Amino acid sequence: MNSNQTGRNVIYIPACPCLHLSETVCWYVLSFVPEGRLTRQEDIEKFIKSKLGVSHAEFKRPISFDYRYWEKFIKTIPFHRVVSAYGYTDSLKLKKLISEGFEAENKTSNRGPRIKNYKEYLFDFETEADISRHMLEKINKEEDFDI
Repeated sequence: MNSNQTGRNVIYIPACPCLHLSETVCWYVLSFVPEGRLTRQEDIEKFIKSKLGVSHAEFKRPISFDYRYWEKFIKTIPFHRVVSAYGYTDSLKLKKLISEGFEAENKTSNRGPRIKNYKEYLFDFETEADISRHMLEKINKEEDFDI
């Protein structure tokens, strides 16, 4: 504790450092989402932060769940199972989701199609996935996936 010019004690609390993550960490976590389940990007980020015990984490490069781009490189990661915060997806992902048994709402929206009752299908990483902190740290230290 230090005192400032007015004689009051001042406590300096350092800012929380930001943990920089490679996108392979996100891809690894996403690979646990099974057929018939959905997730959202914020759910993945929240799980990673809680598992690593940090309050702020960001990816070194922006994460894109545009499976049209990634599908040809990484076949095992279900990018199509990531929906928006409110259950919206795009028409290409919707085709794959329908083949897995999901239904789209009949309402039209400028955001694209929305998965019917999407909250019922959200995957809970905390209780349904066996992902260790050690594995996330190990993957984050490895070289980024390069295309």
